[in-house]
Amino acid sequence: GGLGIFLLSRSPWRKRLADSILYGLTGATPLLVWGIYDLTQTATLSSRSVESTTSMLDRLANFWPQLREVILFWLVPDSWISAPPYPALANRLLVILLLVVLAAWMAWALRQRGSGEAVLGEPLANLAALLGLFALAYALVIFAVYVTTYPPITIASRMLSPVHVAVLWLAVVLSALTVERLKAVPLVRLALPAVLVVLLAWYGWRTFRIVEQNYALGLGYTSLAWQSSDTMQAVRQLPADTPIVTNEETAILFLTGRAAYPMMEIFSDRPDTNFYRYGEGYTVDDPAQGLFREDGAALVLFDSLTSQLTPIYAEQAAERAASLTEGLYPAFQGEDGAIYYYQAP
Repeated sequence: GGLGIFLLSRSPWRKRLADSILYGLTGATPLLVWGIYDLTQTATLSSRSVESTTSMLDRLANFWPQLREVILFWLVPDSWISAPPYPALANRLLVILLLVVLAAWMAWALRQRGSGEAVLGEPLANLAALLGLFALAYALVIFAVYVTTYPPITIASRMLSPVHVAVLWLAVVLSALTVERLKAVPLVRLALPAVLVVLLAWYGWRTFRIVEQNYALGLGYTSLAWQSSDTMQAVRQLPADTPIVTNEETAILFLTGRAAYPMMEIFSDRPDTNFYRYGEGYTVDDPAQGLFREDGAALVLFDSLTSQLTPIYAEQAAERAASLTEGLYPAFQGEDGAIYYYQAP
Protein backbone atom coordinates (compact mmCIF):
# COMPACT_ATOMS: atom_id res chain seq x y z
CA GLY A 1 0.00 0.00 0.00
CA GLY A 2 2.79 2.41 0.86
CA LEU A 3 4.59 1.64 -2.39
CA GLY A 4 1.36 2.09 -4.29
CA ILE A 5 0.80 5.55 -2.81
CA PHE A 6 4.37 6.61 -3.47
CA LEU A 7 4.52 5.31 -7.05
CA LEU A 8 1.00 5.99 -8.27
CA SER A 9 0.05 9.27 -6.64
CA ARG A 10 0.36 12.44 -8.71
CA SER A 11 1.25 14.59 -5.69
CA PRO A 12 4.75 16.09 -5.23
CA TRP A 13 7.27 13.51 -4.08
CA ARG A 14 7.52 14.92 -0.52
CA LYS A 15 3.75 14.62 -0.13
CA ARG A 16 3.80 11.12 -1.58
CA LEU A 17 6.58 10.07 0.82
CA ALA A 18 4.73 11.49 3.83
CA ASP A 19 1.49 9.80 2.80
CA SER A 20 3.31 6.50 2.27
CA ILE A 21 4.90 6.63 5.73
CA LEU A 22 1.59 7.55 7.36
CA TYR A 23 -0.18 4.74 5.54
CA GLY A 24 2.55 2.27 6.52
CA LEU A 25 2.41 3.25 10.19
CA THR A 26 -1.38 3.02 10.22
CA GLY A 27 -1.33 -0.38 8.55
CA ALA A 28 1.38 -1.65 10.91
CA THR A 29 -0.50 -0.65 14.08
CA PRO A 30 -2.26 -4.02 14.57
CA LEU A 31 1.08 -5.80 14.07
CA LEU A 32 2.72 -3.48 16.59
CA VAL A 33 0.00 -4.16 19.18
CA TRP A 34 0.38 -7.90 18.68
CA GLY A 35 4.18 -7.65 18.86
CA ILE A 36 4.01 -5.84 22.22
CA TYR A 37 1.58 -8.45 23.57
CA ASP A 38 3.74 -11.31 22.28
CA LEU A 39 6.88 -9.80 23.79
CA THR A 40 5.31 -9.31 27.22
CA GLN A 41 3.95 -12.86 27.29
CA THR A 42 6.85 -14.84 25.83
CA ALA A 43 9.90 -12.51 25.99
CA THR A 44 10.39 -13.01 22.25
CA LEU A 45 8.83 -11.81 19.02
CA SER A 46 9.28 -15.09 17.19
CA SER A 47 9.75 -18.80 17.79
CA ARG A 48 12.26 -18.89 14.91
CA SER A 49 16.00 -18.51 14.78
CA VAL A 50 18.29 -17.24 12.01
CA GLU A 51 19.63 -19.94 9.69
CA SER A 52 23.31 -20.62 9.04
CA THR A 53 24.84 -19.45 5.77
CA THR A 54 25.07 -23.01 4.44
CA SER A 55 21.39 -23.66 5.17
CA MET A 56 20.43 -20.37 3.52
CA LEU A 57 22.19 -21.46 0.33
CA ASP A 58 20.29 -24.77 0.42
CA ARG A 59 17.00 -22.89 0.86
CA LEU A 60 17.85 -20.65 -2.09
CA ALA A 61 18.14 -23.72 -4.27
CA ASN A 62 14.91 -25.25 -2.94
CA PHE A 63 12.64 -22.20 -3.12
CA TRP A 64 11.90 -22.06 -6.84
CA PRO A 65 10.94 -25.76 -7.25
CA GLN A 66 8.44 -25.41 -4.40
CA LEU A 67 7.07 -22.11 -5.71
CA ARG A 68 6.73 -23.66 -9.17
CA GLU A 69 4.64 -26.50 -7.75
CA VAL A 70 2.29 -23.99 -6.08
CA ILE A 71 1.81 -21.95 -9.25
CA LEU A 72 1.27 -25.13 -11.25
CA PHE A 73 -1.40 -26.17 -8.73
CA TRP A 74 -3.27 -22.98 -9.63
CA LEU A 75 -3.38 -24.04 -13.26
CA VAL A 76 -3.88 -27.81 -13.46
CA PRO A 77 -5.39 -30.57 -11.29
CA ASP A 78 -3.11 -31.97 -8.61
CA SER A 79 -3.07 -35.39 -10.29
CA TRP A 80 -1.58 -33.80 -13.41
CA ILE A 81 1.36 -32.53 -11.35
CA SER A 82 2.45 -35.92 -10.03
CA ALA A 83 1.44 -37.94 -13.11
CA PRO A 84 0.78 -35.64 -16.09
CA PRO A 85 -1.02 -37.18 -19.12
CA TYR A 86 1.53 -35.31 -21.27
CA PRO A 87 5.33 -34.80 -21.17
CA ALA A 88 6.34 -33.63 -17.66
CA LEU A 89 8.46 -30.84 -19.16
CA ALA A 90 5.24 -29.10 -20.21
CA ASN A 91 4.41 -28.39 -16.55
CA ARG A 92 7.67 -26.48 -16.04
CA LEU A 93 7.21 -24.57 -19.27
CA LEU A 94 3.61 -23.76 -18.36
CA VAL A 95 4.64 -21.96 -15.16
CA ILE A 96 7.36 -19.96 -16.91
CA LEU A 97 4.96 -19.11 -19.74
CA LEU A 98 2.33 -17.89 -17.28
CA LEU A 99 4.78 -15.56 -15.50
CA VAL A 100 6.18 -14.18 -18.77
CA VAL A 101 2.74 -13.62 -20.30
CA LEU A 102 1.38 -12.00 -17.13
CA ALA A 103 4.37 -9.63 -16.84
CA ALA A 104 4.28 -8.70 -20.53
CA TRP A 105 0.51 -8.27 -20.51
CA MET A 106 0.68 -6.02 -17.45
CA ALA A 107 3.50 -3.91 -18.94
CA TRP A 108 1.51 -3.45 -22.17
CA ALA A 109 -1.81 -2.70 -20.45
CA LEU A 110 -0.25 -0.02 -18.24
CA ARG A 111 0.90 2.02 -21.22
CA GLN A 112 -1.08 4.07 -23.72
CA ARG A 113 -1.67 2.25 -26.94
CA GLY A 114 0.95 3.33 -29.44
CA SER A 115 2.22 6.36 -27.51
CA GLY A 116 4.37 4.65 -24.91
CA GLU A 117 3.07 7.07 -22.29
CA ALA A 118 2.28 5.58 -18.89
CA VAL A 119 -1.42 5.55 -18.05
CA LEU A 120 -1.03 5.23 -14.29
CA GLY A 121 -3.70 7.36 -12.68
CA GLU A 122 -6.60 5.64 -14.37
CA PRO A 123 -8.57 3.60 -11.80
CA LEU A 124 -8.23 0.26 -13.60
CA ALA A 125 -4.54 0.81 -14.31
CA ASN A 126 -3.89 1.77 -10.70
CA LEU A 127 -5.71 -1.32 -9.50
CA ALA A 128 -3.63 -3.53 -11.80
CA ALA A 129 -0.42 -1.90 -10.55
CA LEU A 130 -1.45 -2.33 -6.90
CA LEU A 131 -2.30 -5.99 -7.43
CA GLY A 132 1.07 -6.55 -9.09
CA LEU A 133 2.89 -4.74 -6.27
CA PHE A 134 1.04 -6.75 -3.65
CA ALA A 135 1.83 -10.10 -5.30
CA LEU A 136 5.50 -9.16 -5.68
CA ALA A 137 5.87 -7.80 -2.12
CA TYR A 138 4.12 -10.82 -0.59
CA ALA A 139 6.28 -13.27 -2.56
CA LEU A 140 9.48 -11.42 -1.58
CA VAL A 141 8.59 -11.48 2.13
CA ILE A 142 7.78 -15.20 1.96
CA PHE A 143 11.07 -15.78 0.14
CA ALA A 144 13.07 -13.83 2.76
CA VAL A 145 11.45 -15.64 5.70
CA TYR A 146 11.86 -19.06 4.08
CA VAL A 147 15.55 -18.55 3.28
CA THR A 148 16.70 -16.92 6.53
CA THR A 149 14.75 -18.54 9.40
CA TYR A 150 14.40 -21.89 11.14
CA PRO A 151 12.14 -23.83 11.36
CA PRO A 152 11.28 -23.15 7.71
CA ILE A 153 7.84 -22.03 6.66
CA THR A 154 5.95 -24.26 4.24
CA ILE A 155 5.88 -23.08 0.63
CA ALA A 156 2.44 -24.39 -0.27
CA SER A 157 -0.83 -23.22 -1.78
CA ARG A 158 -2.18 -22.21 1.64
CA MET A 159 0.80 -19.94 2.34
CA LEU A 160 0.52 -18.28 -1.07
CA SER A 161 -3.29 -18.14 -1.30
CA PRO A 162 -3.33 -14.30 -0.99
CA VAL A 163 -1.10 -14.11 -4.08
CA HIS A 164 -3.43 -16.52 -5.87
CA VAL A 165 -6.38 -14.23 -5.21
CA ALA A 166 -4.39 -11.20 -6.37
CA VAL A 167 -3.38 -12.95 -9.60
CA LEU A 168 -6.98 -13.94 -10.34
CA TRP A 169 -8.11 -10.34 -9.83
CA LEU A 170 -5.18 -9.11 -11.91
CA ALA A 171 -6.21 -11.33 -14.83
CA VAL A 172 -9.73 -9.87 -14.74
CA VAL A 173 -8.47 -6.27 -14.48
CA LEU A 174 -5.96 -6.75 -17.30
CA SER A 175 -8.73 -8.25 -19.44
CA ALA A 176 -10.84 -5.15 -18.81
CA LEU A 177 -7.92 -2.86 -19.71
CA THR A 178 -7.26 -4.86 -22.87
CA VAL A 179 -10.89 -4.67 -23.99
CA GLU A 180 -10.82 -0.92 -23.33
CA ARG A 181 -7.57 -0.42 -25.29
CA LEU A 182 -8.66 -2.62 -28.20
CA LYS A 183 -12.39 -1.92 -28.22
CA ALA A 184 -12.21 -1.45 -31.98
CA VAL A 185 -11.24 -5.11 -32.39
CA PRO A 186 -14.45 -7.23 -32.16
CA LEU A 187 -12.54 -10.48 -31.64
CA VAL A 188 -10.90 -9.14 -28.48
CA ARG A 189 -14.21 -7.89 -27.07
CA LEU A 190 -15.67 -11.37 -27.47
CA ALA A 191 -12.67 -13.62 -26.85
CA LEU A 192 -11.41 -12.30 -23.50
CA PRO A 193 -14.79 -12.43 -21.68
CA ALA A 194 -15.31 -15.92 -23.16
CA VAL A 195 -11.92 -17.07 -21.84
CA LEU A 196 -12.76 -15.70 -18.38
CA VAL A 197 -16.07 -17.55 -18.37
CA VAL A 198 -14.33 -20.81 -19.36
CA LEU A 199 -11.74 -20.34 -16.60
CA LEU A 200 -14.48 -19.59 -14.08
CA ALA A 201 -16.24 -22.83 -15.04
CA TRP A 202 -12.93 -24.73 -14.81
CA TYR A 203 -12.13 -23.37 -11.34
CA GLY A 204 -15.71 -23.91 -10.20
CA TRP A 205 -15.74 -27.52 -11.32
CA ARG A 206 -12.43 -28.22 -9.60
CA THR A 207 -13.61 -26.47 -6.43
CA PHE A 208 -16.78 -28.55 -6.20
CA ARG A 209 -14.73 -31.73 -6.69
CA ILE A 210 -12.33 -30.74 -3.88
CA VAL A 211 -15.20 -29.89 -1.53
CA GLU A 212 -16.96 -33.19 -2.27
CA GLN A 213 -13.73 -35.12 -1.73
CA ASN A 214 -12.98 -33.40 1.56
CA TYR A 215 -16.57 -33.95 2.70
CA ALA A 216 -16.28 -37.66 1.94
CA LEU A 217 -12.75 -38.29 3.19
CA GLY A 218 -12.19 -35.51 5.71
CA LEU A 219 -9.23 -33.16 5.85
CA GLY A 220 -6.22 -33.10 8.14
CA TYR A 221 -6.93 -34.68 11.52
CA THR A 222 -10.59 -35.20 10.56
CA SER A 223 -9.57 -37.46 7.65
CA LEU A 224 -10.49 -41.13 7.59
CA ALA A 225 -6.82 -42.08 7.89
CA TRP A 226 -6.45 -40.31 11.24
CA GLN A 227 -9.92 -41.21 12.51
CA SER A 228 -9.34 -44.92 11.83
CA SER A 229 -5.70 -44.97 12.99
CA ASP A 230 -5.02 -48.15 14.99
CA THR A 231 -2.06 -46.43 16.68
CA MET A 232 -4.35 -43.63 17.84
CA GLN A 233 -6.78 -46.22 19.16
CA ALA A 234 -3.93 -47.78 21.15
CA VAL A 235 -3.13 -44.33 22.59
CA ARG A 236 -6.73 -44.04 23.80
CA GLN A 237 -6.28 -47.28 25.72
CA LEU A 238 -3.15 -46.15 27.57
CA PRO A 239 -3.63 -45.66 31.34
CA ALA A 240 -4.65 -42.12 32.20
CA ASP A 241 -1.56 -41.61 34.40
CA THR A 242 0.92 -42.64 31.68
CA PRO A 243 2.86 -39.66 30.29
CA ILE A 244 3.04 -39.60 26.49
CA VAL A 245 5.90 -38.44 24.27
CA THR A 246 5.24 -38.28 20.53
CA ASN A 247 6.14 -36.78 17.18
CA GLU A 248 2.45 -35.90 16.60
CA GLU A 249 1.36 -34.16 19.80
CA THR A 250 -1.27 -32.01 18.04
CA ALA A 251 -2.97 -35.05 16.51
CA ILE A 252 -3.08 -36.84 19.88
CA LEU A 253 -4.50 -33.77 21.60
CA PHE A 254 -7.13 -33.28 18.90
CA LEU A 255 -8.23 -36.91 18.62
CA THR A 256 -7.89 -38.14 22.21
CA GLY A 257 -7.98 -35.00 24.36
CA ARG A 258 -4.69 -35.99 26.00
CA ALA A 259 -1.75 -33.60 26.17
CA ALA A 260 1.61 -35.09 25.16
CA TYR A 261 5.24 -34.05 25.33
CA PRO A 262 6.76 -33.26 21.91
CA MET A 263 9.72 -35.18 20.57
CA MET A 264 12.06 -32.19 20.48
CA GLU A 265 14.56 -33.58 17.97
CA ILE A 266 12.22 -32.98 15.05
CA PHE A 267 12.40 -29.24 15.87
CA SER A 268 16.21 -29.17 16.00
CA ASP A 269 18.06 -26.76 13.73
CA ARG A 270 21.09 -29.03 13.28
CA PRO A 271 21.68 -32.80 13.06
CA ASP A 272 23.02 -34.77 16.01
CA THR A 273 26.14 -36.75 15.14
CA ASN A 274 25.45 -39.27 17.93
CA PHE A 275 22.62 -41.59 16.85
CA TYR A 276 21.52 -42.58 20.38
CA ARG A 277 18.30 -44.40 21.13
CA TYR A 278 15.51 -42.29 22.52
CA GLY A 279 15.84 -41.64 26.25
CA GLU A 280 19.63 -41.45 26.36
CA GLY A 281 20.12 -37.96 25.01
CA TYR A 282 17.92 -35.88 27.25
CA THR A 283 18.99 -32.48 28.56
CA VAL A 284 17.46 -29.66 30.57
CA ASP A 285 15.91 -28.37 27.34
CA ASP A 286 14.42 -31.76 26.51
CA PRO A 287 12.79 -33.16 29.68
CA ALA A 288 10.60 -35.59 27.72
CA GLN A 289 13.50 -38.01 27.26
CA GLY A 290 14.01 -38.03 31.03
CA LEU A 291 10.33 -38.84 31.56
CA PHE A 292 10.63 -41.66 29.04
CA ARG A 293 13.72 -43.16 30.65
CA GLU A 294 12.93 -42.71 34.32
CA ASP A 295 9.16 -42.26 34.74
CA GLY A 296 7.66 -44.85 32.39
CA ALA A 297 6.41 -42.50 29.70
CA ALA A 298 5.11 -44.05 26.48
CA LEU A 299 6.87 -43.08 23.26
CA VAL A 300 4.26 -42.93 20.48
CA LEU A 301 5.89 -42.68 17.06
CA PHE A 302 3.82 -42.31 13.91
CA ASP A 303 5.13 -43.13 10.44
CA SER A 304 5.49 -39.41 9.72
CA LEU A 305 8.69 -39.41 11.81
CA THR A 306 11.05 -40.03 8.88
CA SER A 307 9.61 -37.16 6.83
CA GLN A 308 9.86 -34.89 9.89
CA LEU A 309 13.55 -35.77 10.30
CA THR A 310 14.38 -35.36 6.60
CA PRO A 311 14.95 -31.55 6.72
CA ILE A 312 17.52 -32.18 9.48
CA TYR A 313 19.23 -35.41 8.42
CA ALA A 314 18.51 -35.52 4.67
CA GLU A 315 19.42 -38.96 3.30
CA GLN A 316 20.19 -40.21 6.85
CA ALA A 317 16.65 -39.55 8.08
CA ALA A 318 15.50 -43.18 7.82
CA GLU A 319 18.66 -44.39 9.59
CA ARG A 320 18.15 -41.86 12.37
CA ALA A 321 14.49 -42.82 12.79
CA ALA A 322 15.44 -46.50 13.08
CA SER A 323 18.22 -45.81 15.61
CA LEU A 324 15.80 -44.01 17.92
CA THR A 325 13.96 -47.24 18.74
CA GLU A 326 16.86 -49.72 18.84
CA GLY A 327 16.70 -51.67 22.10
CA LEU A 328 13.40 -50.15 23.20
CA TYR A 329 10.47 -52.33 24.26
CA PRO A 330 7.79 -52.39 21.52
CA ALA A 331 4.47 -52.45 23.37
CA PHE A 332 2.39 -51.94 20.23
CA GLN A 333 2.99 -52.07 16.49
CA GLY A 334 0.27 -50.68 14.23
CA GLU A 335 -0.15 -49.97 10.55
CA ASP A 336 0.72 -46.28 10.94
CA GLY A 337 2.90 -46.19 14.04
CA ALA A 338 4.13 -47.88 17.21
CA ILE A 339 4.34 -47.42 20.98
CA TYR A 340 7.58 -48.01 22.87
CA TYR A 341 8.79 -48.03 26.47
CA TYR A 342 12.36 -47.68 27.70
CA GLN A 343 11.87 -50.87 29.66
CA ALA A 344 9.07 -53.42 29.59
CA PRO A 345 6.26 -52.13 31.82
